[in-house]
Amino acid sequence: MVVTFLVFPFALVNCKNNPGNNPDNASVTGELKKWHKVTLSFQGPSHSETDENPNPYKDYRLTVTFTHNGQSYNVPGYFAADGDAGETSASQGNIWRVHFTPDAEGTWKWEANFVSGEQIALNTRKEAGNPVEGIHGQTGSFEIQPTDKSGQDFRARGNLAYTGKHYLQFQETGQYYFKTANNVPEVFLQYDGFDNTTSDRGYQPHVKNWNEGDPTWQDGKGKGIIGAVNYMAGQGVNEQYFLTQNNYGDGNEAFPWTGKDNYYQYDCSKLDQWQRVFDYMMQKGVVTHFVLGETEVEMYFEKVENQFPFADSRKLYYREMVARFGYLNGVIWNIGEEQGWDRSENNTYGAATTTEQRKLFAAYVDSLVYKNDMITLHNGPSGTPDVFFDLAGFESINGLSFQGNYEQEENGHGQVLDLYKMSEANNHPWVIHYDEPYMGGKLPELDVRRKKSLWASITAGAAGIGFYNNMDVRLEDFRVLDSIYQTMGHARELFQEHLPFHEMQPADELVSKGWCFAKEGDTYLIYLKDGGSTNVSLPDDNSYQVEWYNPRKGGDLLKGSIESINGEGSHSIGSPPRDNNRDWVCLVMKRD
Repeated sequence: MVVTFLVFPFALVNCKNNPGNNPDNASVTGELKKWHKVTLSFQGPSHSETDENPNPYKDYRLTVTFTHNGQSYNVPGYFAADGDAGETSASQGNIWRVHFTPDAEGTWKWEANFVSGEQIALNTRKEAGNPVEGIHGQTGSFEIQPTDKSGQDFRARGNLAYTGKHYLQFQETGQYYFKTANNVPEVFLQYDGFDNTTSDRGYQPHVKNWNEGDPTWQDGKGKGIIGAVNYMAGQGVNEQYFLTQNNYGDGNEAFPWTGKDNYYQYDCSKLDQWQRVFDYMMQKGVVTHFVLGETEVEMYFEKVENQFPFADSRKLYYREMVARFGYLNGVIWNIGEEQGWDRSENNTYGAATTTEQRKLFAAYVDSLVYKNDMITLHNGPSGTPDVFFDLAGFESINGLSFQGNYEQEENGHGQVLDLYKMSEANNHPWVIHYDEPYMGGKLPELDVRRKKSLWASITAGAAGIGFYNNMDVRLEDFRVLDSIYQTMGHARELFQEHLPFHEMQPADELVSKGWCFAKEGDTYLIYLKDGGSTNVSLPDDNSYQVEWYNPRKGGDLLKGSIESINGEGSHSIGSPPRDNNRDWVCLVMKRD
């Protein structure tokens, strides 16, 4: 195919809100504060979403380099139709855009690299392509002030980053992240308020949770999904898991394109509306967990294009997702759900990828993101971690989204522990999330999920959990999960308020019964799923206080039959305050 480009100077935006030292042809918008989204827009070539020759997604490449005090970030950009497509539903226009989240105060400089050429978006060579006159080579600057946000807002806490440990860390506050997440509905984005989305999902029970001043679009659309974000945040949920490409999977209607097979035509208005929801999630302290594929479409791109091992359409998909959403302070990039599970018998797109492909996919995403984001993948079926084994030590995958069976403690504790130790042995610690512990068609008792999924996994080194309740394509009313939210919240409260959990590690060998998570010589968490007592081995002659925590109800730390233990060796921790045959958490902590 021959692609013809008309490259000529364009009349560029002269924006009223254009602070800093910038040319008239660049629009800088946003609050211009640390950890807040800054948007750089240009007027450039006019196109429609459906143009093929040239195609505005694959035949142009916009990258802007942002620099501050010697630190540079290369940030991909995208075609934004008329620049307000979320409101106008525009499918054509001449606005090209980059989003960036500055991590420091002071003067930031930028330089645009905007080139055209056949499939240039997939070419990683900076010098490749034909310069787009009027934009390519433009430079400017802007001043960044301190954030004015506080609390759970990620603009106050900073980017959630992988730092070489088993827990993610917020870069402004230094806090470590303990995940208590929704794994349902995985079709969260299959919402009837988004353009070009065939769905009856309106989150109607949560319209009442929308508040005056909260985001909407197009004369009031969005209240249901924004209200749902408010509700989950109010219940302490700090992450939502969702599919961005399930065109032939569960639900079939959440995808970023103008049609389910139009994988070179991105829907600007729909994606702008997604962005409004994601921006609001950042304000409410809810991490966006992007699940970029699922088992039913694991090999979709490669099969439809007959291009192996890594289809061009998949590369473009990854680039578009990072360009549009990579600025988010709380983001996890998941290569795919239930990867390595061969489902081709029922769906040709469900053929399993190989280890080589998973590495290629993760490395490509890693090359696009400019922050130290978590990059992970999910296994399937439940309780089969084999897909992770050949990835140990692979730099571009810094976390695991592990699926076990909700009632199998050998999954929740034993396999999580094995994976934790595997990453340690390869000197590349994984952040392990126990995601979607599977329950089939059952609705099990809360006690089972609390014991064999939640506490089993977090005492084995998991950095948190995402619960599933077999309503992954049906859930609209998050109130049905209140008991789960409360149970996760009790664990999160204990970890965040009482434990140096980022310094602790699994240490079952230190107790005669139960599961132990410890910073040896300082803090010991012991979980007794059936109550009773146990002995703990201490390394020194210091004095340790003994307190108990109720994982069923939360609340204050309580005294048991023994208040302190002293000296090196094995010591009984005594009995819990009451309900001796029920599950309890015991904390053994060195006295100051």
